[in-house]
Amino acid sequence: PNTSTKYLSISPNSYTQLDIPLHRLIEGFLLSCRVENKSPKTLSFYKNNLEKFEWYLSKFGIKTIDASTIRNFLGYVKDTEHRWDSTNTRANRIVSPTTVKSYYTSLSALFTWAMEEQLITANPMTTVKKPKLPNKSVKGCEPEMIRILLNSFNGRSFNDLRNKAMLLMFLDT
Repeated sequence: PNTSTKYLSISPNSYTQLDIPLHRLIEGFLLSCRVENKSPKTLSFYKNNLEKFEWYLSKFGIKTIDASTIRNFLGYVKDTEHRWDSTNTRANRIVSPTTVKSYYTSLSALFTWAMEEQLITANPMTTVKKPKLPNKSVKGCEPEMIRILLNSFNGRSFNDLRNKAMLLMFLDT
């Protein structure tokens, strides 16, 4: 991160100011995660998402982080094609609700940590509701297909009995 980046206000509104460089908050948060033995994938997940948040603030000249800023950022992630000024094909397609929720999770973890460390006076995530994920219902097997599968293990051999038992367990769960 650019060390000459201006300080950003981390506050619930523009009236309470606690100037702290966001990149320093992120560095401290990631260090804390490393010390807590979070997995390298978790660290990479947080780092990537939080760097994108930092990019967004810089790109649009945003100096105050509040609930509205967070919502606008999540809206940017959700609805914008050609995100991050990237030509990468992944950045040029609409993201899933799960991806939007991952950005929410990263920001929430950062600001919760910053509150616990008393580095900020108010958590801008407090009034931002977690994005809902659509219910995924798994379609069950048709009764005819179940009958065909069960009948395919008619023998008395160990393998047939084992396979039928596994099939029944999978069907029950």
